[in-house]
Amino acid sequence: MLAQQMSGLMVGTDLAAETDDAQALSQAVQTYDDTLSVLQFGGTITDYSGQVLQLEPPNDLVVQAELNALSEDWAEFKIFVDAVLQNGKTAPNSVDAVKIQQSSQMLTDQADRVVTAYESLSSRKLSRLITIQITFLATGLVLLAIGWWLSYRTIVLPLRKLEQSAAKIGSGDLITEVEIAGPDETRVLAAAMEDMRSQLVLSRQELENWANQLENRVKQRTRELEALSVVGLEISSHLDLREVLQSVTEKAQLLLGSEVASLCLLDYQGTVLQLQSVKGPKESILRRASPVTGTGAELVLNKNHAQACTPENCTNFCAILHPAYRASHIAASLQSNGRVIGALCVGSSHPDAFSQESGTILTQLANAAAGALENSRLYEQAEHAAMLEERQRIASDMHDGLLQTLSFLQWMVRIAREQLANYDVDQAVSTLGQIERANSQADGEIRQAVVSLQEELPQHSTLQKQLEDLARLTADSKVPIMFNDCVLLPLVLNHQMSEQVLRVVREAVMNAQRYSRAEEIVIHLEHLDGNLSIEVEDDGVGFSPFVDPGDGRPHFGLKIMRARAARLNGQLDISSTPGRGTRVRLTWPYPIEDHASLGSIK
Repeated sequence: MLAQQMSGLMVGTDLAAETDDAQALSQAVQTYDDTLSVLQFGGTITDYSGQVLQLEPPNDLVVQAELNALSEDWAEFKIFVDAVLQNGKTAPNSVDAVKIQQSSQMLTDQADRVVTAYESLSSRKLSRLITIQITFLATGLVLLAIGWWLSYRTIVLPLRKLEQSAAKIGSGDLITEVEIAGPDETRVLAAAMEDMRSQLVLSRQELENWANQLENRVKQRTRELEALSVVGLEISSHLDLREVLQSVTEKAQLLLGSEVASLCLLDYQGTVLQLQSVKGPKESILRRASPVTGTGAELVLNKNHAQACTPENCTNFCAILHPAYRASHIAASLQSNGRVIGALCVGSSHPDAFSQESGTILTQLANAAAGALENSRLYEQAEHAAMLEERQRIASDMHDGLLQTLSFLQWMVRIAREQLANYDVDQAVSTLGQIERANSQADGEIRQAVVSLQEELPQHSTLQKQLEDLARLTADSKVPIMFNDCVLLPLVLNHQMSEQVLRVVREAVMNAQRYSRAEEIVIHLEHLDGNLSIEVEDDGVGFSPFVDPGDGRPHFGLKIMRARAARLNGQLDISSTPGRGTRVRLTWPYPIEDHASLGSIK
């Protein structure tokens, strides 16, 4: 290509006038020289794409000969190039032009022969490389086949036999012995597997025996626990004493499959068992009471587990049951806090009607029944105490509110009578206005007391809604009551908790209305560190919580409020200073799920 380019530039071109062509011819000559030099002797060259190549001098004789011939042809051609560059032009029809064309064609043909020599050299090298690769591949395949055959005979076959033996052992075949063969390592492994098989045979026999025993025991205990769990939950869910007693006898009859079940409680002297509840036919009950002494009752009542009564021990223990229903008879004592309170009995008209686990079931049922009875008794005591506290609160409200208002009215009526007797009409009219206002106040207090006694707190209303209603209903025209809710979630308390909380808040609000002479009362609800807190704060005259009012009258309001806080497992704090208002805070535990993220608005 360069030879053709140079030939075209030298023939019919005025190089003196066309300086660009002269430069192109010089550049082509230089490029041809550099390329031919690198091909002959090696070096660095940049190809047509701009990539730099590092070539080594050829070591093939054919290629060297062709390159030498090309160098000679280039030397002849270069003579014409130098003459053209020196003269600046050549005549297109001159003899020199013909020689240039001939020399260019010879140079091109020789370059083609160089390329052919290089191609031949590359083909020979490539063939030699392919031959070497094929040889290496064949050798590798042969070695691989030999290695596979050796590995298969010495390792794979023994391991496969071990695998088959392991599969048999895994599938439960512990009869077939493990074959010990192969190299030393495999033989050691096979021997260890054979020892394991022998141990497994012995272990399986033991496990089968244990499994049978455990299965029977688990089935038995599962039936007992499921039944007792259901029974215990149902019994504990009742707080009424009659419901508890009836539930116990019903479940005893159901669990044990007896014909009759009875529950008796000891009288206050502990000498007579009195029938409280029974489940069974009417004719199964012979009498309503049974003495303890002389009936073998001590044998049953003093034990912590159920006693199966037989003709040899306590056949007449529960004389309440008809003898016909005591062919099979089991009794268990009811004990609470180490004290015997009664007995639970089941009976049947069929001999051997109860299984061995029946005694355990009846014992556990009796324990659950005793706990439920104790809970019922404590609930009744709590209700009674709450009733007494509520009476004390009502008495305190009447004494500190209504009674004081009536005394004031009586005094003002006496003053009005005296003013009318003295014909002081204007003063009498003013006094009558005070009497009217006091009467309106007394009317409001009476209505508020009636509402507080008759209202039923909503079961599903949120605490926030209840506090809002309380603030709205107790506010008067002079002193507004504000409610601030800083808890992000609605709080739904149970009935007992809602009642205790609202009673405390109402008492604090009414005290603030009655005594503080405040201009504003604020109820503030927040949740902090797993506790709920309600504050009732006023800006009134305040008081000293540690100083007796000195009016000679008993005051029960604060005592009742603290008692209600104690029922919530919380506390009541009162902070007040004369002239700086009063703050009453009720705090009790009430964890809210993920309260760290819900939190309170500070």
